[in-house]
Amino acid sequence: MMEVLKVHLHNLYEIFFFFKIFCLYIDLVLNAQLKRYARFLATHKQALRRIEDALGSNITQTWDYDLNPVELKV
Repeated sequence: MMEVLKVHLHNLYEIFFFFKIFCLYIDLVLNAQLKRYARFLATHKQALRRIEDALGSNITQTWDYDLNPVELKV
């Protein structure tokens, strides 16, 4: 009976050990993906900020019909 119990305890220990390694692996993968996503968002934010800055002064300007009577139909 004790021998069977030792075998089961050993199997449980192995299962726990592999489960712990698996959890560490998943944690590493998730952290790496999270860092990549954060880097992507930062790059995208910078690109949007540059577009916003480039258009910022032109957004409030309206078409002056007296200076240029030709209107572009899009």
